[in-house]
Amino acid sequence: MWKYVLVFILFLPDHGFSSDKLSIISPHRKSIQQEFVPKFKEYYKKKYNSTVEVEWIDQGGTESDLRFLYNRYKSSPESSGIDIFWGGGDLTFLDLEKKNLLEPIVLNKKIDTEIADEIVGLPLKSKSKSWYSTAISSFGIFYNKKLLKLQKMKFPTTWTDLSKPEYYQSISVANPSHSSTSLLMNLIVLKAEGWENGWKTLMGIAGNTNRFTHSSSDPIKAVVSGDSSIATAIDFYAYAKITDLGETNLGFVLPKNKTIFNSDPIAVLKGAPNMKPSKRFLEWILSKEAQALFFLPEGHKNGPKFSTLGRMAVNHLAYKENQAQSSKVLNPYKIREKNLKLDYKKFLKLKGILKDHIFAVQIAPHKKLKQAWKKIIEKKTLTEQFKNFAKPFLTEKELLNLATKWNNNKFRNHHMNKWTLEATSRYEKIITETSKRLASY
Repeated sequence: MWKYVLVFILFLPDHGFSSDKLSIISPHRKSIQQEFVPKFKEYYKKKYNSTVEVEWIDQGGTESDLRFLYNRYKSSPESSGIDIFWGGGDLTFLDLEKKNLLEPIVLNKKIDTEIADEIVGLPLKSKSKSWYSTAISSFGIFYNKKLLKLQKMKFPTTWTDLSKPEYYQSISVANPSHSSTSLLMNLIVLKAEGWENGWKTLMGIAGNTNRFTHSSSDPIKAVVSGDSSIATAIDFYAYAKITDLGETNLGFVLPKNKTIFNSDPIAVLKGAPNMKPSKRFLEWILSKEAQALFFLPEGHKNGPKFSTLGRMAVNHLAYKENQAQSSKVLNPYKIREKNLKLDYKKFLKLKGILKDHIFAVQIAPHKKLKQAWKKIIEKKTLTEQFKNFAKPFLTEKELLNLATKWNNNKFRNHHMNKWTLEATSRYEKIITETSKRLASY
């Protein structure tokens, strides 16, 4: 008799002890992982009477994550073995969608109606239902108030301010080859100022930059520590630090009518091995309960446990039901600012070649660039040298034409080497000319 009892026990449904799996690749900082993953596990256990193991993957930034993902699909076209891609901005997901690497997901009706189709002209959902925005970001200038006051410098308010000589050695910027946030900010400047004036601004910023960092969070740390006075920054890094350290110490400004609001999407990847937990995560992250974690301050009963995230949420009920929200974070449903319109199709074409072009002419020869810039600002009357320093190496049209062949590695490497040699030669010529001019005074 006991053997039949044993067989019966072995074949009982394992409702109470089953464990699901979920893998997420994301460039989001650790604080996002620390807040959301444990909460999701807790929700999952309560809602579905099952545990879920979450693997969090990050290769060191959006561009590195994308390279890792594309290599996985190259070796296994039907599935990368990863379930979800989360974070990295609109351009990332438009690119993934274009490459047919996302699975369409239909949300339950309740969650779907709580998320607007768009805010400030910004789409929050893909028309094909292949991605959904989880939060909204804006891009601006983060600065150390105390340090700038000590240096008797004005607080910057525009992108062009950052190219002024008085900010020499005061700025920290992330390398756009590694940071999609930094690349997008370059695109914003070029759009806001026009190609020629925008490039002039970017060259001035590069001259004032003490170093290009690997991660988009590193410039924030540099401003907080006092290693730099100013950084270009995504809003949530800035808002979180201002909430923690106070408005008397730190400031953040959005250049008026010259920045964008950018969504932070999430999507299930093509061939995701764990489809059911993936959809459950999407619906939970968009729920009013999870959304409140983005903008409420640390310590609020419905807020984050470890640190303030300082982000704009997309579920309107999260704001409605949490009146004591962090005063530092904007409510996107109340924004009246004009949103700079980007041509995303054009910028998708420019994305790969522009980051390589910036690397070749600004980052690889940065030491020479800074020497040339320093020589120019030592003598303010050197207008001809400044024009030569700041002029674009290529027009937008020329760059777009080259972009059509940018997948050819031989072609790409040839032009990158050519640009670096050309840029280095330009900077060395300016250094020599200005040294002669300065010696004659």
